[in-house]
Amino acid sequence: MAGLTGKRIVHYYPRAASGDGGVTNAMWAWAEAQAEFGLNVAVLHMEEPTRRPIPDSISSIGMPHIVGPSKRTLRPKRLEDHLTSDDVLILHSGWLLHNLVAGRAAMKASVPYVVVPHGALFPKIRFRRRHLKGLWEPWERALFRRAAAVHVFFDQEVNEARSFSPSTPVIIGPTGAQPSQRTWTGGGGYIAWLGRFDIEHKGLDLLMETARRFDPEDGPRFILHGKPSRNSSDEVKELAESMGVGDLVAVNGPITGPEKDDFLNRA
Repeated sequence: MAGLTGKRIVHYYPRAASGDGGVTNAMWAWAEAQAEFGLNVAVLHMEEPTRRPIPDSISSIGMPHIVGPSKRTLRPKRLEDHLTSDDVLILHSGWLLHNLVAGRAAMKASVPYVVVPHGALFPKIRFRRRHLKGLWEPWERALFRRAAAVHVFFDQEVNEARSFSPSTPVIIGPTGAQPSQRTWTGGGGYIAWLGRFDIEHKGLDLLMETARRFDPEDGPRFILHGKPSRNSSDEVKELAESMGVGDLVAVNGPITGPEKDDFLNRA
């Protein structure tokens, strides 16, 4: 952090003001931690209504985007106008057009940028839609190759990052979590899972396999809370039934705030 004194950390993610997914939440966790550390932090995003409280210590900057027929088809307009020579730009996620455009804007403004793939280089994600990503890969590799660094969350991702862009430095740092308002107490008799319903990416099939090892009479229940993503809650329930753990695994919708704290604290 000492090397960033005098620099402004600029996070860019189009849905930062309105999204509530894993990438958005992790991005804000980093932005807030950096601001608390005393760094100058800004977040660039689409011009759209803000749905989350933004700390006064962080500059939230809405900027025009060209939006295509798909929500993933976004292009920031003149992002370089929002950058200065004292900035470091942070790009979040992967395989997205807006990151390619933002990376070029950073180079135009002579600003270094860091890519945070958020698991986008994980093999099962990287090779989804293999043919389309095969066409896209030269541009994605160029984005990573020109980056000042790639920031991954776990040691296991280092080899994936280096195989994708061998010459780019790799930073390892897990995303922290804000401490709950109450300390963990346990006593709920269940194992908690919280996330989005993507059976393959989130390993929910492995969770079901684990549940099968427990005695239905004496073992803990598995309680899942999440929102639809690549799979629906009904598909996750069907998986649990098909693997014979429907009585052990409860699949529920998303929870936030005190209800989420209570769910985690009692697990």
